[in-house]
Amino acid sequence: MDYMPDKKKRKKNIHMSEEITLVFVDLVFRHEAIWNRKHKDYKDINRRNDDWCSIADQVGLPVNVLKDKWASLQSTYRKCRSTYNKSLVTGSGADEVDNPTWFAYSAMRFLDGTTDCGKTLNTVSKYIHLVRVGCTLISSQ
Repeated sequence: MDYMPDKKKRKKNIHMSEEITLVFVDLVFRHEAIWNRKHKDYKDINRRNDDWCSIADQVGLPVNVLKDKWASLQSTYRKCRSTYNKSLVTGSGADEVDNPTWFAYSAMRFLDGTTDCGKTLNTVSKYIHLVRVGCTLISSQ
């Protein structure tokens, strides 16, 4: 018998109607500690678990299924948002902008502030370039 390596398991597609999905997104929105890293209770695991249990009771699905669905929705949202942002390049006409058509895009816009990159610190000076000359470094402007 030949050895067959295990294929990577894919998560099951969690099917929800568009209407139930939008209700689910709204419920998550109302439980800010689940999605907003700046919320005071975001790091409180018990609070977040309670929020997930509350949503599960309202939707009628297990918490683990809802968490998988939420991860899938966030991924789709990020992909749509990235495609839209890439279409906004300078010089693009209005007809060249790739407006999102995914049904849950506008409902998930509350995530915009959480998907942006944080502040960065430029540790490389714009004005001093180090040039390697032999074994020593000298600065040039």
